[in-house]
Amino acid sequence: MAREAGWQLASFTLNIPRAGLEFQPADLFNHFWSLCAEEQYYLLFPLLMMIVPARYLRVLFITMLLAGPLSRLLVFSTGYSAYTMEWAANNITVSCFDCFAAGSLLAWYFCYRTEKLTAWVHKPVTGIIILLIFGVFVLLKMDQEAGMLPNLFGRTATALFSCWLIAKVVLPAKKGWGQKLAEHPWVVYIGKISYGVYVFHHFMPWIVKQLGWYRPDFHFSILVYALLYALMTFSVASISWRLLEKPLMRLKNLFAYKVTV
Repeated sequence: MAREAGWQLASFTLNIPRAGLEFQPADLFNHFWSLCAEEQYYLLFPLLMMIVPARYLRVLFITMLLAGPLSRLLVFSTGYSAYTMEWAANNITVSCFDCFAAGSLLAWYFCYRTEKLTAWVHKPVTGIIILLIFGVFVLLKMDQEAGMLPNLFGRTATALFSCWLIAKVVLPAKKGWGQKLAEHPWVVYIGKISYGVYVFHHFMPWIVKQLGWYRPDFHFSILVYALLYALMTFSVASISWRLLEKPLMRLKNLFAYKVTV
């Protein structure tokens, strides 16, 4: 891995393109582009909360929701190679704003318009519309002739679908299968180790090849290796949770927290 990529990883700027929308390859660490976008947003979001009046927060989040697909449209209008434009449109921080904004809007409605959010989430027509939109973009993503449309709005559709699903579980009309599934001990545990799953999953195919275990020329090889990668990823993530993340989380007990209204 080039030294430049190392500096970009250390400074959480791997997803920021150079001239010509070119990105510095980071080999096994390429998936950390999303962590970089996330950390950049975490620096921006508190600043916005301090300077934007509370009455304008919803307008801010809606504006950011629109900024995501608009920024991707601008990238696709540059005329660079299809690969370069798709990579940039998916990875730069502004193009991720619709996902961050969707979660922020969900939190805003949960805090200040809980009854309205609950009623909206449990309307059958809401579920039908969101599932249709999400399904259409899933199909478009699988169609190689769909052009840039799924890249423009597919992430927005996924964000809205995810928020609707979360709200259905968090604000149930009654305790149904969705909430029971979300509260299942296995699901809760996967949530605990999910950061480790994200960090380590990209390394597993490389490790398997280095160990000489990669033998793709047999029936069901894709299924076998998918199961092997999953087993290895969850095992390493579980060890990381116990030995590293859980002890670090205990450090929070050393600090006093003050609730402000």
